[in-house]
Amino acid sequence: MKEQLPEVILFQADEKARGYEYQLPPNKQLPKTIKVKSFDYDLADFLKKFTLVGGRPSQNSVYFLHPYKNNIYVSDNLDASYFLKEKIHLFKKVGQLLGAKSIKTKVKESQSEVNTFAGKIEALYKLIKGSGEIKSETTKIDKTSLEISDTYELQDNFDLNKNIDNLRKLIRENNLNHELELISLIDARDSRTSGTKISKRHVNSELSSEYNHLLETSMAIQNPVFDVSAKFNKHTNRLNVLSIDITYEF
Repeated sequence: MKEQLPEVILFQADEKARGYEYQLPPNKQLPKTIKVKSFDYDLADFLKKFTLVGGRPSQNSVYFLHPYKNNIYVSDNLDASYFLKEKIHLFKKVGQLLGAKSIKTKVKESQSEVNTFAGKIEALYKLIKGSGEIKSETTKIDKTSLEISDTYELQDNFDLNKNIDNLRKLIRENNLNHELELISLIDARDSRTSGTKISKRHVNSELSSEYNHLLETSMAIQNPVFDVSAKFNKHTNRLNVLSIDITYEF
């Protein structure tokens, strides 16, 4: 069975990386989805095994496992905008391989800041364990939009059936089985069983769940035992809502 990779990596000084478990109470140990590594001794081996996006790690840096690309970790410095661009690229790539003549994309991003009250760290640990509540107030602080329109010309070497088969393989191999909109679009362009092909598709999808899941998982390292940057703490206090509205014409 393939080893499950941790979703969050935290680089700490060697002494802290080796001894943090003894400083945490038994009921507040880190979940298996988080791994603390020694910046002094684990980094070289980690760089051999994985591709890191967002610059070389420094001490106290945090990296997230890419949701659907194999063996890639992304620096928390890149925040939600990186994951947004990655998902837009994925949706457009699928449309292009399916023979889209035009793809119109509209992206909306809103950000809410959560201000927690006393007992923050204790409440965060309870939240990770599935109990307890955080008393907080939420303030919307940002909202942006992006519109992109692309047109394509099919060339003589375009092979729809081959592309469909490759896309199905991509879905299987890159943890994309939850992307039901993309799978449905691929099915709708495959005429080998239905005898029909879709000519236009409108998709509206929220893109924020993956990034927010990683932030929620990483809350457990917001503990005085660990050293993390102020920027990381700021990220985990924000709720990102990203949505994409995309129209394919074939």
